[in-house]
Amino acid sequence: MLYKLNNSIIFAVVIRKIMKRKIIRILLIIITLMLISATVLYFRLVSEKPWLAFYIASGTGVLVVNLIAIVFLVKKNFKDKRKR
Repeated sequence: MLYKLNNSIIFAVVIRKIMKRKIIRILLIIITLMLISATVLYFRLVSEKPWLAFYIASGTGVLVVNLIAIVFLVKKNFKDKRKR
């Protein structure tokens, strides 16, 4: 019985690590795509409508800062239960 319990705890820890890596990877991909698209849009719109280019760049900057904060919170809050 104890052997099965130990395996399930180890399995849960491994699953949490995989979930943590996957969530962080997805967030970093989203951040990268947003920065690339905002940069392209900024340089395409800056000659025609500078106020719209600035608005898009500012909005993207705010969202990227929020996503970076989420990455740090995910890294902090996904801890191994064995260390307690």
